[in-house]
Amino acid sequence: MYYYLRGRVSLVTDEMAVIDVGGIGFEISIINPHDFIVGEEMLVYTQHIVKDDDELLVGFRTKEEKNLFNKLITVKGIGPKTAISALHNVSVDEFLTWVETDNIKALKKLPSIGAKAAGQIILDLKGSLRSSTLTNIALNQNNLSLSLNQNQEDAKKVLLSLGFKKGDIDSYLLKIPETLSASEIVSEVLKKAGK
Repeated sequence: MYYYLRGRVSLVTDEMAVIDVGGIGFEISIINPHDFIVGEEMLVYTQHIVKDDDELLVGFRTKEEKNLFNKLITVKGIGPKTAISALHNVSVDEFLTWVETDNIKALKKLPSIGAKAAGQIILDLKGSLRSSTLTNIALNQNNLSLSLNQNQEDAKKVLLSLGFKKGDIDSYLLKIPETLSASEIVSEVLKKAGK
């Protein structure tokens, strides 16, 4: 129903954020509260989920996070709230790597995921994630220079001048919405890098 929202973050907790869009506050469930900063204008990809007894609007910083979430809730026994909890502070590429390498030990450490659920995730998703609409991280890192928009190119030049390595910049750019301005991209990378 809602593909994305563009607005200002007015409230953030560990589990939700409120995005003010034209004076209307949309409450969205979130995976990583550190991605949302009060007062920041941002684009949030969303997934609207309606169940018999519940309704959720889930927000993501990138399309890849949204796609991974949608894949994860297709796994037997994994509902939206479990998926939100499980993906808390885990990057898309980490999760993909764990699934593709049968790393049950790593998956079991995720919140709300036990041994049985970890095995089911591998059983249901292995081989389907990288060939789906999720970004193939390795491929994109090799070809990113061919598909950057002007803002991303400008941000990349600034980050190179600040001493970032090309591979690290490309990795960060995959996790940041391509709709941001060059200065917003630089700010996001600096935040993610802890600088």
